[in-house]
Amino acid sequence: MSKKDLAKKKETAVTFRPVNDVPDKAPAPVIDLDNPNLSFDDVLPSNYFSMERLQEWLEEREAESRILNVTGASVEFVYDPEKGIETGEWKPCLSFEETDTMLVINVTRGQQLKKMTGSPFMRDWARVGQVALKPGIGNGKAQIVFAPIPGGNGRKPLTDEEDAKLNEELFD
Repeated sequence: MSKKDLAKKKETAVTFRPVNDVPDKAPAPVIDLDNPNLSFDDVLPSNYFSMERLQEWLEEREAESRILNVTGASVEFVYDPEKGIETGEWKPCLSFEETDTMLVINVTRGQQLKKMTGSPFMRDWARVGQVALKPGIGNGKAQIVFAPIPGGNGRKPLTDEEDAKLNEELFD
């Protein structure tokens, strides 16, 4: 390492550049290493939201809820990696624009989505727009729930025509 590189390294509290040689065949990072606001959640994301991770995220930012834009709904095979694949089940999930972390839809959240969209269909849940996630009580249990968005819903759900156009652009 040159003196210039060492001086630069001393000026920087955090570096996102590997110190070790990276093999030519190593896959490219899937995160933006130049992002100065890169957080632990970005570097080691979980596949699914948990109450603990959401509470940590909210505490770090002194926020009451996490506002996200819904980009889709799917059915995923979800299991506890510590207990093994045999604990898995197929569950409905929401995906979001701001994170790769998905939200598993349990009975409580499913009922909330039905009320929010006026529909029992997942295709309509995928077009709900913005949602606010926060810790709460549902069916007598502490869990992640949907909360009203402060100041209203900033993004309108897609119409059938907008949804068809977007699908055409993405998949045709």
